[in-house]
Amino acid sequence: MSTVADSRTEPTRRKPPFWQRALPWVAGILVVIGLAAVVQTWFIHGQKKVEVFTKAPVTDVSGVEKNVPLDPQVKTLARQFIRTAVARKDLRRAYQLVGPEIKQGQSLKEWMTGNIAVVPYPADAIDVAPFKIDFSHAREVLLEVILLPKASAKIRPTDFYLGAKKVGSGANAHWVVTSWVPHVSPMIPSDGR
Repeated sequence: MSTVADSRTEPTRRKPPFWQRALPWVAGILVVIGLAAVVQTWFIHGQKKVEVFTKAPVTDVSGVEKNVPLDPQVKTLARQFIRTAVARKDLRRAYQLVGPEIKQGQSLKEWMTGNIAVVPYPADAIDVAPFKIDFSHAREVLLEVILLPKASAKIRPTDFYLGAKKVGSGANAHWVVTSWVPHVSPMIPSDGR
């Protein structure tokens, strides 16, 4: 018996494109990720906590000190500081008004040279110097002081942050200036950059 070859050839199978072969794997991975998200949500966030509200006063746990009325001695200190250290007049008195943060280890002799860590402003040009209280604690204060010049002065108004701390205790307690920092606005280029 002889076999006759069939003139019809068996069709060749075409291999599907890569994306079709990868599709089941991608779908499987997405299902696993979805299940993991559901399980995580269930175990981590699934247990509801009951919030209890009471009429008891709220306990402040922020650690932020409460503001108190500004000690009048701070106003006097700020005026004297501006008239002495800032104006570079009566530097001996100014040395007594500042704390070690501003003295920066300078002796009185070094301080008297006028080369001090205080941004100057001509006191003769000042018309008024209003201030705003940023915070006022029992032993620490931060003020924003604006030095407004007289109309005839050829100097711009400038605002500063003045920090002060109460040092000592009992009858020896007094305020000292601990910082005098200009409030500088960021520079804005004029050419649009």
